[in-house]
Amino acid sequence: MQASRVAHLSIENSWRVMEIQLSTDKRLFEDGLAKVTAISAVSDPQAAMELCARFAKSITKNLP
Repeated sequence: MQASRVAHLSIENSWRVMEIQLSTDKRLFEDGLAKVTAISAVSDPQAAMELCARFAKSITKNLP
């Protein structure tokens, strides 16, 4: 009885971790797509580099 309860809790926790991972992956994908779209819309190389630098700063601010 105890083993089945532990197994059930383990499965529930695994689902929670997978949901968090999926949510994070989706957010990162959408963020990356938005950045690529913004960079590809810029025709001036200097402006594209400045945009990339801004993106890099925003990424480093979100690091733990």
